[in-house]
Amino acid sequence: MTIKSINSELFRLFKNVLVNMWIYLLFNVIFAIFWLIYTHGYVIYYWDGGFPLNPIIFILRYINVWNSPAFPGGPAFGFELYLPLAILSIPFYLLGIPIGVIQWLITQFLANISLYGFQNLFRIFTKSMISNIDMVILILITLFYLINYYTLIWISEYSPNIILYFVTPVLIYYYIKMITANKTKCYLFYLFLISLLGGLGILYEDQTMDLYFLLFIIIFLLIIQINYNKKLKYIILKALPFFSVLILSGIYLFLYLYYSSLGAFKSSFEYFGNSPIVIGGLKYTYNNYNITNSLMLYAFNIPMNINIIIRYIYGFLFLSVILTPILIGNKTETDFIHKNKIYYYFIIFLLIILFGLQSGVINLENIYNALLLSKLNLINILFTGILYSIQYQHIGYPIYFLTSILFLFVYIRIRNLNNNKRYKLLRTLMMSFLALSFIIYSDVAVTHITSSYVINNIAIENTFNDPPWFKDVTNIISEAKYNNILILPIQNALSETLYCGETKTTIAANNPVESDYFLGEILSNGATSPLVYCILNIPSSKVTNFTNYLIILGVKYIIVDTKALPGPGTHARPFTNLPGAYPWNFTSFIEFLNNTPDLTLIGIYGPYYIYTINASIPLVYASNGIPANWSYSQIFWSFATTKIKALNTSIINNKSAPLIENISDVKIWYQIINNDEVKVYVNSKSPFYLVFDQGYNSLWELQINGKLDIYHFKANGYANAWLMPAGNYSATIILKTHNLQVMLYTISLLTPITLAIILLFISRGKIGKKDTRY
Repeated sequence: MTIKSINSELFRLFKNVLVNMWIYLLFNVIFAIFWLIYTHGYVIYYWDGGFPLNPIIFILRYINVWNSPAFPGGPAFGFELYLPLAILSIPFYLLGIPIGVIQWLITQFLANISLYGFQNLFRIFTKSMISNIDMVILILITLFYLINYYTLIWISEYSPNIILYFVTPVLIYYYIKMITANKTKCYLFYLFLISLLGGLGILYEDQTMDLYFLLFIIIFLLIIQINYNKKLKYIILKALPFFSVLILSGIYLFLYLYYSSLGAFKSSFEYFGNSPIVIGGLKYTYNNYNITNSLMLYAFNIPMNINIIIRYIYGFLFLSVILTPILIGNKTETDFIHKNKIYYYFIIFLLIILFGLQSGVINLENIYNALLLSKLNLINILFTGILYSIQYQHIGYPIYFLTSILFLFVYIRIRNLNNNKRYKLLRTLMMSFLALSFIIYSDVAVTHITSSYVINNIAIENTFNDPPWFKDVTNIISEAKYNNILILPIQNALSETLYCGETKTTIAANNPVESDYFLGEILSNGATSPLVYCILNIPSSKVTNFTNYLIILGVKYIIVDTKALPGPGTHARPFTNLPGAYPWNFTSFIEFLNNTPDLTLIGIYGPYYIYTINASIPLVYASNGIPANWSYSQIFWSFATTKIKALNTSIINNKSAPLIENISDVKIWYQIINNDEVKVYVNSKSPFYLVFDQGYNSLWELQINGKLDIYHFKANGYANAWLMPAGNYSATIILKTHNLQVMLYTISLLTPITLAIILLFISRGKIGKKDTRY
């Protein structure tokens, strides 16, 4: 190679780097402007979604499976899926960067990963340098993929499954590079990168998305086979580590996946209206998506006032673009286009199938058999997952990813026309559709048509602005540590709905924003426990010692939200005439709490009146026990009128349990190790009940000097209680899954570390070899 040719090659590479730099700069400017206008610089925190507002506390709170935000809890799940986002947030949080900016930085990073994935898929398909116009098209395709009819559902709540959605293009790219790698070093390098993405828990975020991701893998497995002349057996064998690494690096979320799958399966057959929940969602999808509208990419479902002509233009532009290869014909086909023509038609066929499933043309309701499906087995769980996967909030994943891949195929076909008039016309047609799609759905997003909850003519948007008064609130409630906090008035859902006009603060969330600032639980949702529902009995003069009742619930602080608004499904008249139901009299709440014994008003912060109980509230304590099967109402009135003294006597929900009436000689100390392990030290001359103020479940167990205490009861309608022997000893309260969870974290951590060590070892081994050619 001559010096002139070397210089030419270096110039070409330098030029390519510059092109990439300005294109990525352009993409980031566009996306950043969109995000700023959409969120106003605040953090998205809405409905069932959220974001780690305090990542350090968040990690401590959700690192174990037990600590769910639903009182009285259960060994299910909380917001574990946000753990990767919490970890990514920590460096920015420690630098004092506002949480809204942190969320934007992470989202911007994920968006760049999407662009990088599409760019490299395009490079693999074309096997050529990428021009400026190519990159503009790739930016538009990426924006189409990221901001569309379906992603606005996920983005508006910032659901964790946006991680898998955003990184799917690059995962497919790494998958292809790994399979086609001829060198062990390259193969391991891509496996290592896959393990880093797998550590985000992407295969554990949404079971329905996993089904579609598997479909993508199969499609590209076939594409690899035809383009690289590899045997199918060879490809499958090389692909097995791909799934193994994805599974192992995210396996710390296995218990989340297990419990959420069981919970979703069981709840699927509860009736909502006249149908089981899973069928109700299916019917809603069928009723709202007809086949014509689906084939025009939801032109008539766009949630804004658009002229009918523009909707038709949008739909026909979409159809024209994806059918371009058919309209062009077979002339001037490249080798890639010729080889992959069958997959172009296959993807078109898959989209038609998906649209048919969504619109009910292929109607799965007709083969539904509730008696058969409700039996717990693998086949029924998979079929129930399929029923969920074709519902409107899930099916957008394969539709938009496969459509984006189609756009790559189409553009490659157009690109091959070599700058003739048809090339310019078809390229302009494609760019027009992609630009129109971005403009339309950006407008949908920034006007919050689909991301606000309207109540009493007030639109509560999906962002939280973290006002100064809220910082004062979090400084106070952080002192609660593992104790619980009661927020009044009691809601059903959403469990926290607020509009504070003075600071323009809006909240509409099922997981209250305060929950990220301490390690206990928020009591605000009457649907989570009958004991919380009973709090609707206040304010009332019949309740003479509300504090006594709150103590058995582990409550340390009470917040009265004077700007609360009713979420959907609020316990409101005429459903109940209890005094705490909507419409709320906030003055009555405040007067009632001001007159409640052993309760002190700390201060008023924004719309919040914050009270504290004037005593230490233990979460583990020795107690007398009365064996009785009382109703929740009986338990409430017995404690709320001081007929039973909290911390002294508990109701043991088992009539055969022994009666314990004297614990004067019992002394205990306890230490909370984490939210599913507690050490207890006992010095007692007589038997007693040890009450652990967490939701009862058989997975909680108590060991005395390593031996299991089998006398486990439910206390006070929700808590755990064990009958303890006399003696001087130590005991451990632990969740059965604790050690398993530790092992899962270890496996997830060791997966990328092991790959990195092997990769380093191989690299150093090659570097260390002496060159004997001279």
